[in-house]
Amino acid sequence: MPNQQIQIRNNGRIADQDCRKRLTTAGDTVEWKVTGNGTYSVHFTNGSPFSSSDFPGITASNPVGSGTPTGSANRLYKYEVRNEKGDQTDDPDILVEL
Repeated sequence: MPNQQIQIRNNGRIADQDCRKRLTTAGDTVEWKVTGNGTYSVHFTNGSPFSSSDFPGITASNPVGSGTPTGSANRLYKYEVRNEKGDQTDDPDILVEL
């Protein structure tokens, strides 16, 4: 079970309260979920805190989990949210503070 959820809105933007997530323990995970219609993907652009840089196929009925962090601690990781066409809709981040 993920301990932090990240909501992707209908317009592909991350909900304000989820724009920066902090992972503070080795077992922390996140789960991206769409709160309305549409299919989105997440792509880490400059290294990933997880074992994958790409998390495709995120929908309301198909949330996608990150797994536990494998990247360097004390680092900020930027990622892009992309719509079905591959257009970037947002660019939030995850701060790993292990």
